[in-house]
Amino acid sequence: MSLRGGKKKIQLYGFAFVYATNNTWYIDVICANKVGASIIRIQSDARKTKKINFVTLSALPDVISFYGHLGFVNGPGFAVCGIQETKERLYNLKVRKETLSSFL
Repeated sequence: MSLRGGKKKIQLYGFAFVYATNNTWYIDVICANKVGASIIRIQSDARKTKKINFVTLSALPDVISFYGHLGFVNGPGFAVCGIQETKERLYNLKVRKETLSSFL
């Protein structure tokens, strides 16, 4: 299918927003239908090339085991990637330049 002007339409299957600070990533949002694990694997590969030492995310209780299978450990939030601080900084226009996105 193509759009007006002959440009091809892109099919979006999922996305993730990652807040990056120093050598740490906080995955803020993952929206995916059956491709969430692939998005995490892509993030993992990118993390290795960028020398990111620590990755954290927030998850709803019913999907915690899903992330456990991908190597995440359930635990308290960490000061480096504090959830509230990260949310506040993500909504700050200056920080949006530091926000990375992964698309599959």
